[in-house]
Amino acid sequence: MKLCLLIPLFIISFASDCFEKLSYGQKHTIFSKTLNQKRDYYVHLPDSYNTSQRKYPILYLLHGQWDMLSAVASIELLSNEIPEIIIVGVQSQGQELHPIKGDVKQQTKLSQFLSNELIPHINFHYRVAQFKILSGHSNAGRFVMNEWIRDGLVFSHYYAFSPSLDDNQINIRLEKLTMEETKKKSYLTLTLANEGEHMLKPFKEIQTILKQYKSKTSLTTHFTDETHSSTRHKSLMHSLRNTFTGWQPSYETKIGNFENLKRHYDDFGTRFGFDAQIDLELLQRLSVYFAMSTKPEDALNINHVINYGLNLNRNNADAFWQMTHYLKEIDDLASAKKIEEKICTLQPDFNHCYTIKSDN
Repeated sequence: MKLCLLIPLFIISFASDCFEKLSYGQKHTIFSKTLNQKRDYYVHLPDSYNTSQRKYPILYLLHGQWDMLSAVASIELLSNEIPEIIIVGVQSQGQELHPIKGDVKQQTKLSQFLSNELIPHINFHYRVAQFKILSGHSNAGRFVMNEWIRDGLVFSHYYAFSPSLDDNQINIRLEKLTMEETKKKSYLTLTLANEGEHMLKPFKEIQTILKQYKSKTSLTTHFTDETHSSTRHKSLMHSLRNTFTGWQPSYETKIGNFENLKRHYDDFGTRFGFDAQIDLELLQRLSVYFAMSTKPEDALNINHVINYGLNLNRNNADAFWQMTHYLKEIDDLASAKKIEEKICTLQPDFNHCYTIKSDN
């Protein structure tokens, strides 16, 4: 993503009028033997995907043909609060999202398609971590609820936003679960908009059932200021913030010993089972902060920051060099020189380093 320098804010901020067109992803098609038809899906990759080798958590989004853009926009707004995520939008609609009447454990064809065909297909073609989320709104939200009740272990987290509850089928199925079965399931986030009594009544019943089960793996939230449509955006942001609580380190951790900052992300990645790395924008800000600092220990910290960034990708030298332009603009030539020297020491073949050598 293109970065523009603005004014000091913590260290520097990036101007909001410097942007690239928001793309909701690439459309692909897979033939499903289970469904006996071709099925579209949409993939949105993180900005760093093509310049790294790491694996990313993944969000499977139902109603992908309609809800991809709002999901991508929501995650873009949370870019400093949550890790980068692969989004896979799954074309789905209508009757195929309904649960099968009768046996709670019986798997629908769409469920079989997800677990037996699409997920293995995505795992083969993309660098995905084991941590995966299933998300759905409205009729698709009911599908998510049913999948959580039916199995609840295929995905790491389940997001059901304003699910269709008015026929009471989900409540009936939920009541058949035992407390022990509920405790073993992955985390469920259930939200409801300002829907009216026909939806609020079963929603409150579900809240009561989950409390009776003493479930510590569920979160229910009623957004009284949202409509059925608008709750998709707020619910996704709410759910992701809750899922990835603690991703953003404290200010003290950021500007303290760099090894502690690395440990923060390493511990988070271990807890969730994916490669958690410090994002480039934070590394850029820290390089300026440590370059301007007069603390003796920060001379070592700036070396660690730039070395970490270059180990992620040698092309990050350009991003760090960009910080020297900012420092020169505010007449801090000494700090700019510190960053230049560190880059050229760690990566002497960087093109700007040849220029400095020739000037000297």
